[in-house]
Amino acid sequence: MSRDPAALAAEEAPRVEAEVRRAALRQLLAGGPLAEALHVVLVLVVAALVWDSLPLAVTIGWVGAVAAAAALRTWWRLGLSQRTASPEEALRGVRLTVAGVGLAWGFGAAAAIPALGLDDAALILVVLAGIVAGATGTLVGDRRSFLYLLLTVLAPVPVGLLLHGHTRPHLLAVALIAMFAWGMDRVHRRAHRTFAERVRAAALLERSTQELARQHAYLDALIASTPVAIAVLDDQRAVRSVNAAFEGLFGYAAAEVVGAGIDGLIVPESLRPESSDLETRVRRGETVRVEVERMRKDGRRIQVRLSAAAVKAAADGALVALYEDISERKAAEAAMREARDLAERVARARSAFLANMSHEIRTPMNAVLGFVELVLDTELAPEQRRALELVRTSSEALLTILNDILDYSKIEAEHLELESIPFDLPKVVHATATLLAVRAR
Repeated sequence: MSRDPAALAAEEAPRVEAEVRRAALRQLLAGGPLAEALHVVLVLVVAALVWDSLPLAVTIGWVGAVAAAAALRTWWRLGLSQRTASPEEALRGVRLTVAGVGLAWGFGAAAAIPALGLDDAALILVVLAGIVAGATGTLVGDRRSFLYLLLTVLAPVPVGLLLHGHTRPHLLAVALIAMFAWGMDRVHRRAHRTFAERVRAAALLERSTQELARQHAYLDALIASTPVAIAVLDDQRAVRSVNAAFEGLFGYAAAEVVGAGIDGLIVPESLRPESSDLETRVRRGETVRVEVERMRKDGRRIQVRLSAAAVKAAADGALVALYEDISERKAAEAAMREARDLAERVARARSAFLANMSHEIRTPMNAVLGFVELVLDTELAPEQRRALELVRTSSEALLTILNDILDYSKIEAEHLELESIPFDLPKVVHATATLLAVRAR
């Protein structure tokens, strides 16, 4: 899922700052060999220029001090590459060695200037200014290292100038050194800020790229593992990507479908106008959910539930279509319809059979009742009359049952009509008791 960029930046802030420190250390160490060699070359050039104007001991001491400080820095740097040190420890080493080089230059210049003329002193100041100006680039990764070099190189020089004299040029030179130090400090502050911002931006960009790659991998895995077939289409209805479920449902490999038109792959020719209409609805912003027929690679047609929508975040008119196989559901629905139709046919046949049987039985029953009525109208013995009346009552009860069976058929046909008919309760009870009396006796 997507994460809030502000929350991501806050979470990554400690890591970004650590990356800034590591980048600063790499920058400081990367410029080490060239800076160390330049220090030795510069001090030898300065010594050659002032060889005749400066006492030999001062010259040799100055050259030795700068070379020793540069050698110490080289020794420390090479030792650092052979052992594991924390960034804080490495930065402390850089600062100390930079301060050592600066002290060698600054005190050497302060000791040499009183013995030189103004021209040679100005030459030394130019060399020192070049060293400080170059350090704004070589020490851009660490403010403290630059300040150590700035102070150790330039702070002793005004002392040497004032020992040389207190004339106007000397005082002007001191003022220029102070202004130069202030200007270089501002330059380095801006350069360091730019360096740190560039490193932070690069670190955040890398983290964002990694997070974006993680999200893409998550989405790709999610789509690939989704059991529903998914196809992404471009504005020309060509397939841009499909998932594994699509390959399994329609029988195509991903390489076969990417770049091909979706209609030619899975839409039967007779249904392509309908497919175009569905696309038009989706292009208008509608989310389409329909049950349609589609075609597999082997030509077999299957029933699918199609859900399609436009990808609103995409500017190229991409569509996403989901295909869910509903063939089993359709087969089950067809089987249920067949079972229902069969049950209805059976019910109609049963009702027809009951109605026919009821009519067939009613005909002879009416004849029996008619003959009983005729016999009852003749002269009969009491026992004979009672027996015939019992036959008549039983026949009427059976006829009532037959009528009830016909009513059941009418209920199934939804043609039953209820009637309200008065009856004599004692007479009904007496008739029922008479029917059961024979068996009871």
